[in-house]
Amino acid sequence: MGRATAKRVNRLIKLIQNYLEINQLQANPDQLNYEIVNVKDLILSAWQSILPIAQQKEVTLDYQELEECLIEGDPARLTQVFLNLFNNCIKYSPKQETILVQIVLKRENNEIKQIQIDFIDSGIGFLETDLPYVFQRLYRGDLSRTRQDETNSLTPGCGLGLSISQQIIQAHQGSMIAKNHPQTGGAWVTIILPLKKVS
Repeated sequence: MGRATAKRVNRLIKLIQNYLEINQLQANPDQLNYEIVNVKDLILSAWQSILPIAQQKEVTLDYQELEECLIEGDPARLTQVFLNLFNNCIKYSPKQETILVQIVLKRENNEIKQIQIDFIDSGIGFLETDLPYVFQRLYRGDLSRTRQDETNSLTPGCGLGLSISQQIIQAHQGSMIAKNHPQTGGAWVTIILPLKKVS
């Protein structure tokens, strides 16, 4: 088997695994392993994991931190989401740009019940025509983004990363929104998570 063929086979295997993962999350969202997690630690751990790729493009992180933000969640699954978002931010950012990640506490009747996590890059952003579909399975968007994706990503894209991430967040009883940031012009992905698991 040639190198190109092996690469295609491995990519197909990964695609099938990712597709099955989405189906499992939809069928059984209660499979999450909940514990008390510090969101700051998960975000910075994910960044350290992907740092070698960021350094290749001289992309840096601006994390506007809260000293401590504890929620009930599955640390492995949330880290998977953060890694995917960092990977997307890096591969669509120009060289020597900054990725902004900020956490905002959301209050309801003077009580903090949710957190909002924003991932903002300075890349090409989403095409307006793509925005309604970016969380759909296998949706890849504009071909120029796809070609860039293949050369600069942590792993070759298959159009399932954002879909899996959304399923993980929804399994946590949260939500995920994609848009373009009015200042940077890049992608702006917002995650809303409850502080505690909703019974």
